Amino acid sequence: MYQTLHTYMAHLAGVIKLLEQHDHQVLKVRANEQGGQITLNEPITAPMILDLIDDYAEGAGYNLLGVWITWPTD
Repeated sequence: MYQTLHTYMAHLAGVIKLLEQHDHQVLKVRANEQGGQITLNEPITAPMILDLIDDYAEGAGYNLLGVWITWPTD
């Protein structure tokens, strides 16, 4: 179990690093056995990252490399 959790957290950290390299500010990170979610300060705009999005779900945001990405909305 520890190895799986460690691998998952490393994956989540990699997605955060990718977002930060494209000037996205991470506000919050949540993770549990069902998956991870990252909240950004604004929607994703970088074309390279948009190309990597696997799925979109209303209310859940974008699925980027297996991690759900959301941002505050008005």
